[in-house]
Amino acid sequence: MPKRSYDEQIADMEKKLEIQKNRLKEIKARKKAEEKSKERKERTHRLIQIGAICEEVYGEPITEGALQDALRKFLRDQDSRGQYYSGALNKAKAAPEAANAEGAAGNIQS
Repeated sequence: MPKRSYDEQIADMEKKLEIQKNRLKEIKARKKAEEKSKERKERTHRLIQIGAICEEVYGEPITEGALQDALRKFLRDQDSRGQYYSGALNKAKAAPEAANAEGAAGNIQS
């Protein structure tokens, strides 16, 4: 078998690299699609949980418009009520962070 020229070897290597490059692009695209799908599912789950809580508090199934409008008005008008809703959310968000910080501080002092 005749020895292949450098040009032929280089062309073969470039072809293999192009194939690997395309595979890598496909893998990255699949990963990105999976991440987006996971984020959409998590968001949908949160929205369903919120809707279920609203129906539980409201006492009956939520119909188009009525409760949604009341909830929007409540959230928009919270400024006039001292932002109690935002304050409660911020406290709830800060509580786990404070507990983690205290735990870390306790580990340092031990």
